[in-house]
Amino acid sequence: MSHSTADAPVDRRIRRVKIAVIVLALSAAGYFTWRSRAPGDEQADTPESAVPYVCANCGQVVRLTPADFDRIINTPRPGAARSEETRGRSQGLFCEKCNQAALFLGATCPKDGTIVPKLAQDGSAGRCPKCGWAVGS
Repeated sequence: MSHSTADAPVDRRIRRVKIAVIVLALSAAGYFTWRSRAPGDEQADTPESAVPYVCANCGQVVRLTPADFDRIINTPRPGAARSEETRGRSQGLFCEKCNQAALFLGATCPKDGTIVPKLAQDGSAGRCPKCGWAVGS
């Protein structure tokens, strides 16, 4: 299948149009990504958007909104660097009550309503201390 020399300008135009379409699509995607991160586009901060978190260390249960979560993870904590002591364990958010990095997303036990961490510090599924129910079972 050979192309005549008359087809060459058409092929180049088609190639240029394809490149222009790709550039335009990437530019649009970049613009909308940038726009979605613009100031004023705040995380939800309503009681309805809050989810339970529970401290695996002291048992404190708190309800955090997405905005609360952002504030907590963006607050620097002195001495929060990982150490040999915490290596291999899941590290949660800092608990205001006991000041340990042990605040994990919670799940409600279907048997007795206790809020338990979805993930234990050793990486295993959280368990209800009252009835033994395991998250995910």
